Amino acid sequence: MAPRNAASVAANSSLSCVGETSRATSMTSTAQQLSVSMGVALGATLLHLTLLWQGTSELTATDFWPAFVAIALISSSLVFVYARLARDAGAEISADGLLACPAPVPKTADD
Repeated sequence: MAPRNAASVAANSSLSCVGETSRATSMTSTAQQLSVSMGVALGATLLHLTLLWQGTSELTATDFWPAFVAIALISSSLVFVYARLARDAGAEISADGLLACPAPVPKTADD
């Protein structure tokens, strides 16, 4: 694979320096917050199901392990999703291949 420099990354990138990367960052932050919220909701649901299965209404420390195991299995299963990514996935925004935004062109009196 040919080495990537800032010019080739910028030429092949679908992200501009400011506009689209800002929107992508906002979208990623939102997706992370939703993931955390869904994890908490799933954990609480699994705890509730554990209580129903045991026929009790009070939580003890031993009631938490099924929820922890289920969340761990779900999180671990994502290894297979991420293993399919290309080796250079995300190179456009990594420290090694960070896009250099062009310097703004100063306005002249003719503009």
